[in-house]
Amino acid sequence: MRFVHITPPLVYITTRDEGNEAKMQLGAWMKAIFAEKDVVFYLQAIESNDGACKLGNVGRICDEYRSTASYASKSQGVDVP
Repeated sequence: MRFVHITPPLVYITTRDEGNEAKMQLGAWMKAIFAEKDVVFYLQAIESNDGACKLGNVGRICDEYRSTASYASKSQGVDVP
């Protein structure tokens, strides 16, 4: 039996870290622990374009993936900088 693990999604941050650093640490831990025996879907890499989108040293969702007024997230509304 194999399991699929998905790293926690990042949030869009503009002025300070709002939990993304802890989520990135959890994602790194998941890769270190489960990658040899299970599948780890690294959602954070997709959301941040492999770490290209950051605020300081903390990853964040890239602009092209965030909710906007023209494409609002059904459950979370619109991200506002």
